[in-house]
Amino acid sequence: MKSMDRGVEGTNNLVTYLFLFLVPALAECFVVMILFFTKFKDVWLVGLTIGICVLVYIFVTVRITIWRKKFRENTNKHDNDFHDRVRRVYVCCKMLVQLLVDC
Repeated sequence: MKSMDRGVEGTNNLVTYLFLFLVPALAECFVVMILFFTKFKDVWLVGLTIGICVLVYIFVTVRITIWRKKFRENTNKHDNDFHDRVRRVYVCCKMLVQLLVDC
């Protein structure tokens, strides 16, 4: 149940960040680059610099996200193992109490 909640929450966060933050920000960057290329023809280096910075930002963001994903997967695995053990102990204790009550 806990992993299903994580999945639903993760999907919700992905959609929220992708369509409310990432897509508009990238669109704005590309519009600004196009404006620099068209309006300031003699200062085209500024538009090129913005483009390179956006590409570097995307690359670094993807690398950090991949690193965080590995870390989170490991943390979630340990959390799931812990909750499985706790659930088994709880079930065993309930069965033991039931056996003792029946005797």
